[in-house]
Amino acid sequence: MTNLLFDAPVWIILAIALLGTVVSFMGLRTGQNSMRNYGLGFIGLAILLVVFRMTIVTDEKRVERQTRALVAAVATGDWTSATDMMKHARFYDFSGDEVSAHGKALAQQYGLHDITVNSVEVTKSPNIIQSKLKVVSHHKSQYVDNVPSNWTFEYQKRAAGWVLTLITFEGLSFGDKGAAEQVLQRR
Repeated sequence: MTNLLFDAPVWIILAIALLGTVVSFMGLRTGQNSMRNYGLGFIGLAILLVVFRMTIVTDEKRVERQTRALVAAVATGDWTSATDMMKHARFYDFSGDEVSAHGKALAQQYGLHDITVNSVEVTKSPNIIQSKLKVVSHHKSQYVDNVPSNWTFEYQKRAAGWVLTLITFEGLSFGDKGAAEQVLQRR
């Protein structure tokens, strides 16, 4: 329920604002002050939901920011920051600092120079928040150019806040997932 209040979907906010506009217009047109006031109330509710959405930081928003910060650190080659964010993470048989060391080696091998985040979908259960990403990695390499892929980052609540604990490769948007997994799992 708090998600609908503090992080309401845009379509709900737009629907409430549209309803308020129509009801207010009809109230003005027919001269019914109560209908106009109800419409203005709906418009006020839509504005309040926008203010809540923009100002109140929920756990889901924190995790989304952390996810985007990690992707930005990897994209810019800031492996110090990336290592710090992935120190509790597991990726296939890699854990802790091995995850970032493996990622750094693959990024250098395949000439990673940028990552575009197409979407981030965050879902929360009591102790875990999952962040599902759709990204396109851009490479300067003889092997690949642009690679669209899907990932899931799993965060757990710890004393230090929400900590990245699991990175899962969900597959490529094209081609053979198995071939990509072999590249990612290789030591």
